Amino acid sequence: MPDQEYAQGKVLIRAETNLPPCSIVVHPEFSSLIIFGTYKLEEESRKRHGTLEFWLRVTSDDDKESLIRVAELATPDSSILDAKLHPTDHNILLTAQSTGEIVIWRFAGLRAWAETVHAELLQHANNGETKNERKFDLPEHTKSADVITENEDRSVLVLSLCFAPVSPYNTLAATLTDGSIVVCVLTNSGIKVRHRLTGAHSLEAWTASFLNGSENVLFSGGDDAVLAAHDLRMASSSDSDNNESDNGYGDDIVAPVWSSQRIHSAGVTSIHSFIPTPDYQLWTGGYDDTLALVDLRITDPMLPIPPRGPTASINLGGGVWKLLPSPVAPESRMLVCCMYGGARIVDRLSTEEIASTTEPANIVASLTQGHESMVYGGAWLDEKTVVTCSFYDKAVQVWRW
Repeated sequence: MPDQEYAQGKVLIRAETNLPPCSIVVHPEFSSLIIFGTYKLEEESRKRHGTLEFWLRVTSDDDKESLIRVAELATPDSSILDAKLHPTDHNILLTAQSTGEIVIWRFAGLRAWAETVHAELLQHANNGETKNERKFDLPEHTKSADVITENEDRSVLVLSLCFAPVSPYNTLAATLTDGSIVVCVLTNSGIKVRHRLTGAHSLEAWTASFLNGSENVLFSGGDDAVLAAHDLRMASSSDSDNNESDNGYGDDIVAPVWSSQRIHSAGVTSIHSFIPTPDYQLWTGGYDDTLALVDLRITDPMLPIPPRGPTASINLGGGVWKLLPSPVAPESRMLVCCMYGGARIVDRLSTEEIASTTEPANIVASLTQGHESMVYGGAWLDEKTVVTCSFYDKAVQVWRW
């Protein structure tokens, strides 16, 4: 990491999940509700299982803070590797499963339920009654699962999910352990596969991210250290919805527009685009501990010319697993999950600053204390407060800096 001064985060609350957590969802309209997706592989049987754990953050009138587990949903036959709320309908939660499925959870009044439970917990806290777990019935909900792997192969894991940032926000991409990326549409009846991107990665496809403002341009990163750009309009049919194969799948897109192994020296694990902005920056993170910047003014994502290398980069002291922009702080601020390096808060630099420093960001704060395992999950609670989770030690921590 660069030799500079930055703040050390302060742990406000520490808790422990029942199973190892690898993803975090914070309700956008009620940030006291925090949901953890968990993953457990039983060593003897080699079977996987997981849970969704529902927690509430409670601050009493005397400013004592606590995290309280209030409910749990089990997935006894598969683990959860990622979880995402629908961008606009916050009663719909999608989870990526270890059995090649995307599970759709539909809740009736999730926010209202959380607010009601929170009010009861606050009353207990103000009366001095402190517990880290109180069980409540979840609101009415349904669960449906759709296998998205080729030939319904249950040995392939769904690793990550991302929604296209375009209304009505029903297009999403899922990355798989076989190296493919599946572009799907969320419908009232379930998940419909639209495209299968098969030619970019020879190893696990760890991550994917749509170009900001587009549902046609997609970037992906894999364990083979490849960063790839895809144009979904390159399908063999211009109308895949009306030209599906007999198995219900849309067209395969074998070749990416471009791919490059010049950005990272190890697997590409996270991607985020700051586009459209005057900077046209694509941020990527990898197992090489590096946060890299690709300037797409130089490399047009629609031209078959791969970037020659990163425009700027910074070593964050741990594998850059997730890039999580703040929905409440300045747009330039990012929470970065750095695996064994803990987490970082970074600020994106301007084009002029990058030119003089050759780094894409400044480190604002380091969040390392108390995490003894890989930090895979994180989320923003407010402008100065975040929550992170680490895997094997099952640690959950709320930070302020």
